[in-house]
Amino acid sequence: MKVADLNRWEKYFEARNSGVAVEAAARKARLSASTAYRFERGDPGSGGLEAAARLGISLVAGNLVSQPLSEEAKKSLDDFAFFRRRYFGRNSTPWQERAAYEILRILEDPSRDRKYVVMNEPPGSGKSTLFSHDIPVWLIVRNRTIRIQIGSRTERQARMYVGRIKRSLEREVPLRANADSLALGLAFDADACIQDDFGAFKPEGRSDMWRAEGLVVRQLDGVSLDDKEQTVSAWGQDSGLLGGRYDFVIWDDLVGRKNSKTEESREGLKEWWDGEAESRVEPGGLMLLQGQRIQHNDLYRHCLDKKRIDETPKYTHITYKSHYEDLCTGEHEG
Repeated sequence: MKVADLNRWEKYFEARNSGVAVEAAARKARLSASTAYRFERGDPGSGGLEAAARLGISLVAGNLVSQPLSEEAKKSLDDFAFFRRRYFGRNSTPWQERAAYEILRILEDPSRDRKYVVMNEPPGSGKSTLFSHDIPVWLIVRNRTIRIQIGSRTERQARMYVGRIKRSLEREVPLRANADSLALGLAFDADACIQDDFGAFKPEGRSDMWRAEGLVVRQLDGVSLDDKEQTVSAWGQDSGLLGGRYDFVIWDDLVGRKNSKTEESREGLKEWWDGEAESRVEPGGLMLLQGQRIQHNDLYRHCLDKKRIDETPKYTHITYKSHYEDLCTGEHEG
């Protein structure tokens, strides 16, 4: 193969990996559309296959081009704190790391039993960003076939969460921290974009599958997007009937003072949870209700009091305190 042809294919691969459509990538690389489509179909005589072999580029099912992962990208798949710092410019506290790994452990449990968890954290700990954005994005990057439901008190808030995930997956320039947070050491400039390290997540030419109320990420196994359920869906308590079944259902700060103010509102929330929200998790999946405790008889308490048929607790309770008296040495930073 001539050097000029190799260079053209290299430009084509780079364009495709960044999410550019087939014909647009072909124009950018000065290849004919028919030549590009022969490669995309995997025709044995395609020069693109030879070029990929020469350039050390691996091809995955569906003929999408995948650059070998960098060492940093590989590390981020297993190291949640490194993932957050690299792509979002956020440092992680020990409890945030533990929460991410606990969720991953439960999801990867081979048991087909549904898992139910109540997780409580103190206010002002960054829990909404962690549970409604950072952990879901990490899970999607690790496994594009996962199905996640993001729930909140209102559908509007849930859509904001999904929209934030969408922006992170399609970002083309590393995230920059605002000047004040940077000066105080509260946030940092991110080092890379997710799609630069792992390829495009936005489906090619399918804007109907890339919206704030729900999105489907680009697959690497040849599965038609028309056959793929939404990767992330936004639902609120005010959405009416909930749709779909999911591997991971996260309800973030569902319990608030407004829907827990009176006995009537508390009972209404519990009835809705039992009859609607709780049924959305698939066998083997995880239902996570997380947030700050409001009062002694709130929805968290209702869930924690539930029993299975064998009288064991239905929900696992995980708490992260603002201060651990038994571990405190009396030395604090800041």
